[in-house]
Amino acid sequence: MVNLNDSLDDLLNPEKLIPENFYNSKDSNNYALKIDKENYAQFVNKTTFSFNNIQNDGFTIADEQGNVSFKIDKDGNTEFNIDRLFAAKLRTLIYPIDSGLADINHIIAYGQSLAEGSNSVPLLTKTSFSEYAKMFNHGIRTRYAVYNKYQSLVNHIESQNEVNYESPSAGTADMFIREIKLGNFKNKVILSSNCAHGGMSIFNLSKGSNDYNNIINDVENGKRIADEQGKSYRLIAITYTQGEADYKCGVNSYKAALRKLRADLIEKIENITGDDYSNLPFITYQISSSFNAYGGAAPYPDVALAQLELALEQDSGFYLATPIYQLKYQDIWHIDGPSSKLLGAYYGYVLNKIMSGEDWRPLHPISHTISGNVLNLKFNKTGLTFAWPENLSRNKYLKNRGFSIKNSSGEDIIQNVELLNNSNNCNTLKITCKESPANLLINYGFSNIDGRNAGELRDNNNVVYSIDGKDYYLYSWCVIFQYYLG
Repeated sequence: MVNLNDSLDDLLNPEKLIPENFYNSKDSNNYALKIDKENYAQFVNKTTFSFNNIQNDGFTIADEQGNVSFKIDKDGNTEFNIDRLFAAKLRTLIYPIDSGLADINHIIAYGQSLAEGSNSVPLLTKTSFSEYAKMFNHGIRTRYAVYNKYQSLVNHIESQNEVNYESPSAGTADMFIREIKLGNFKNKVILSSNCAHGGMSIFNLSKGSNDYNNIINDVENGKRIADEQGKSYRLIAITYTQGEADYKCGVNSYKAALRKLRADLIEKIENITGDDYSNLPFITYQISSSFNAYGGAAPYPDVALAQLELALEQDSGFYLATPIYQLKYQDIWHIDGPSSKLLGAYYGYVLNKIMSGEDWRPLHPISHTISGNVLNLKFNKTGLTFAWPENLSRNKYLKNRGFSIKNSSGEDIIQNVELLNNSNNCNTLKITCKESPANLLINYGFSNIDGRNAGELRDNNNVVYSIDGKDYYLYSWCVIFQYYLG
């Protein structure tokens, strides 16, 4: 047996509080930590998992063969029958990872109109929502700052600047603070700033532009304020919401421009801070409008595919949080206030996953098999579900739930799309075609409905975020994709 204290001696540190990681916050009485004989840990429902061998002088958790995984003796001492490697991993279940957190943790929003909250009415975050959420004293949007800039940090609120209302920034900070349980750490805050500018292409936002320089100014002054207060500083993420102005620039061209933007920023930020930023997360949405920023139709979603390809490249530094066809649009480009805040919540949720060491990926296909005219398409998440995005018109129709496979004659050969099984762990679709789909492309989300590219596939993620008294589920909606059936 390995004594827990041998590997996790700081569990007894009285200055640390044990977060509520051992149970579901909405159902605290029904979940427990299970460790099986292979040393795997998971949270399970207590109704399907029992504590065995309860004794007068303590109790143990054991399997049917009597192999003891966990023991508490009569004096309250604990022992785990696990190796030291797993003991180290177990610590991350008990304490959120703080190795990447500084005293002042900066999140910068960048991009075009959706990033700064254009037309995102109503304005929701009019008062402070967390003692840990801060912004610069001149307001959340840097490009509107004129007087008394960068004097101090104040509580984060959202404000109206011209046609800009609720930006994603508050949702990002709020969800990240909640998910990483920032209150369990001493004297750490989230600093948010927004350097977005509506109507800008990626090339207008690149090195040398005024908006690019606003990011640099934000970092320089965030670092300066931290130094003046004797605190540590780190830029922990850039959320990047942009692409409508770049439709038809091509997948490879957009990817190259976005890579260069990130590389240029990293180089400059490292010069400012003296720290390594090679792993700086760029968290994106996936553009879902069927129109470019000038109102022209965009039948081929090249920017959306570029965002996905970057996110799926190993160690690229890019993370795609969610498509947005499920959100509520105000027009063919912009989303309303609750949707803007919800988009931010997706960003904060994913940032916590990244900071906790998870290799985050959005819902997308990972493999396939073909037997005759039947395609089985496997995805990277379980709990696949078909659902009509609630903000799409109910009188519209998405053929084959948003999927299409066209043969050499341009004919869509899909006859039926269904779940392979009805279990809660289903991760595969069964797609029946008129002919073999081998060596063809399957597309998802290429259908223009209500001015956006959309589909009906999501998972059953039960994470909830409340906005203005209404609960929203952070489902992983399937990304717009094109997949080769070779």
